[in-house]
Amino acid sequence: MVRCLAGDVHRTGIVVVSCVLLLKDLTISLNVYNDKLKDLSSARGRLTTAASAECLMVLDQRLHLLDRLWTEVHDQVLQRCARVQGRLDRWSDFDEQCRRLTDDIAKCESAIEDSRDTTIEDLIVALQTVSWCLVLLLVLFFNDNHNHNDT
Repeated sequence: MVRCLAGDVHRTGIVVVSCVLLLKDLTISLNVYNDKLKDLSSARGRLTTAASAECLMVLDQRLHLLDRLWTEVHDQVLQRCARVQGRLDRWSDFDEQCRRLTDDIAKCESAIEDSRDTTIEDLIVALQTVSWCLVLLLVLFFNDNHNHNDT
């Protein structure tokens, strides 16, 4: 059960890393869009001599609107990238804690199987330690998720 949980945690971490890579690709696409927007602005300058004042005013308004929209989208992408990176960092910490706990449980299992001299009290202490670690990890994990769902 615990090894299964650790595997699920690791697989979910891989999905989060994939999301970070997709966000980086989106950032690159937005930068390409920014370059095209600059090209459009320079083309507007060249059209100044051939277009009427009314057409230039409409074109200027649309360029300002596009620039403002792009800035908003770019800022949102940067904020989301930062949030995803923060979650990835916390997920990595959680994943490492789960691996340690899994190793500790495996050591307890081995110690129990290897030593028939283990007392019931030793087993109870070991199980209490493991259960407190699990409770702490779950509380931290769900508290972290709850805090991020509010943002």
